[in-house]
Amino acid sequence: MMLCYNGLYCKSKGKTMKNVCKTILALVLVACVSMSICAIAENEGAGSPNQSPFFKVEIPEANLRLALPASWGGYPVERDDDLQEYVFYDTESAAEQPIFLLTILPKEGEWSDDTAGFGYLAEDLFTVGEAEAAEAAEVLEWLKIDRMRAALVKMVGQPYHMIYLDDGSRYLFAIYPEDNYISDEKYAGDIKSIYSSLSLIDNPLPPSYAAADDFYTVDYKDGAAIESYIGTALSVDVPEYIDGKPVLMIDEAAFYESNVQHIRLPDSVEEIGMSAFSGCNQLWTIELPASLRKIGYGAFESCFWLESVVLPNSVEEIGDSAFFGCLVMNNITLSENLRSIGMSAFALDNALESIILPKENKTFTVLDGVFYTSDMKELVLYPPNLKSETLIVPDGVEVLSPGALQVNYTLKEVVLPNTLKTIGGLALMGMFNLEKIVIPPSVTDLSNTQLMPNGNELTIYGDAGSAAEEYAAKYGITFALRD
Repeated sequence: MMLCYNGLYCKSKGKTMKNVCKTILALVLVACVSMSICAIAENEGAGSPNQSPFFKVEIPEANLRLALPASWGGYPVERDDDLQEYVFYDTESAAEQPIFLLTILPKEGEWSDDTAGFGYLAEDLFTVGEAEAAEAAEVLEWLKIDRMRAALVKMVGQPYHMIYLDDGSRYLFAIYPEDNYISDEKYAGDIKSIYSSLSLIDNPLPPSYAAADDFYTVDYKDGAAIESYIGTALSVDVPEYIDGKPVLMIDEAAFYESNVQHIRLPDSVEEIGMSAFSGCNQLWTIELPASLRKIGYGAFESCFWLESVVLPNSVEEIGDSAFFGCLVMNNITLSENLRSIGMSAFALDNALESIILPKENKTFTVLDGVFYTSDMKELVLYPPNLKSETLIVPDGVEVLSPGALQVNYTLKEVVLPNTLKTIGGLALMGMFNLEKIVIPPSVTDLSNTQLMPNGNELTIYGDAGSAAEEYAAKYGITFALRD
């Protein structure tokens, strides 16, 4: 059975499904290049109560296997752009509306851009291509299925949910076009079964060792720095010596946008350079050596799937934006010898549930989850995972570090103390739900704070004639006298 798309409507057995196709077309047409694939479906007693209640579907080119409820039927889809899809529906339903649609990127294919990719999706900035159809997406849950990363997504303003799957080389998505299929008990159970059935047909362990000739190196101090990685292994065990020289540094952009999933650095490495692993959006884990002292600017920026990091106690410096946009990272353990945390080091790490500071650390202290210098004169970091709606900065604090509160979705009220003198650059940027901030007259320069309404009703409270009042007037922000 074939289902043909003509850009306006879809037909199956003579039945029109305009609404489903409009939503599907808005999602998939803008994200894909030409591709094709074949599928194998094996029915295991669908309709017979004495046999398996599911039938298996295997798609070798996508390396994917799943099981669907026995009451469901399915058929492939042909499109003008050669995109192969698979539609599944409940045969017991008279409407025969699709309730599950699978779109697959073959191994040899690649997306034309990242419009439908994890980068936008995980930041809750996913939109479809056409302006009139664009809607935000809400990530309901991050999932792990087999060795695939996945996200269950609700399309805001649209009557369906989606599952994004990523097996390390391409994206796969499943669409549930009707909201009642998610909320209805029967279909919720069916969908849960599908989640649990998803797996890879062939799941060999990737190579665990990268040979010396998989790296370009340059001389560095008394050893070598890895300038670039040119290998194909997904799991990389970096050699301690290359050409008889100890590997002392991972140089700038050495693994930039690599597909590596697991990395272990040898005990010789002292520094990770600027953007060394930036854009490694397949990277799950990294083992850092006891020799490491410095993590450079943007070293792990946009490593979307890096879940957890443990810094060895040798680490003294975390550079600006070092872990910026590690969207599913849920915990990081800092070093007892850490001396410096750069601006925006953990910005956009919205899943971060725990930042662990060893009690032996003498540079920083933590109060109610907020990081300060040990003398309590500088607020260094307000972790993005804190759920409080109010922050009252204690008296004695004189400085908000650059980027200290940057990109926050929970705070509605911030009260700054009379002792505060300096607000660092970008310290108040991207506070998306902030409604009230109290700024003392001791703060005389707000020019680099990037404090702005972000679709929210913001009021700045301050003294008459203060820098706070001038800033509010300049940018059209509501101002009121503080108590």
